[in-house]
Amino acid sequence: MHLFAEYKMKTDSINEGQIIRKDLMMWSYSKGIHSWFIEHLQQHNEQLRCKSISKEQLQNFIIFCENIANDREAAKSAGIKIGSWAYSDDDFKVIEGTARSLRSSFDKVLNIDFWDFYYCCK
Repeated sequence: MHLFAEYKMKTDSINEGQIIRKDLMMWSYSKGIHSWFIEHLQQHNEQLRCKSISKEQLQNFIIFCENIANDREAAKSAGIKIGSWAYSDDDFKVIEGTARSLRSSFDKVLNIDFWDFYYCCK
């Protein structure tokens, strides 16, 4: 699973048409993260392999990860799960790391309008 941002150079640039790509996150596998994207981005269609994600959807994903990371016990006691999967301890660790990394990237670089975001599950 892979989350990245792209920017296509505009016509007033010397490098017109070139694409700048910034890798945001790569996961070997996380049921919780994969399920969030299937449910919220791909409308439960697991056949889609690559999908654009709006800035608002990315912000919602970051907030989702932060909420889980900030209150792990509440998530466990409430039986929070996505789809048919409950979170494992490994899922919590991945979600916590994702929350930290994406918030940092978003606050520093990605909160600029020219980025296009994509999620790929290949």
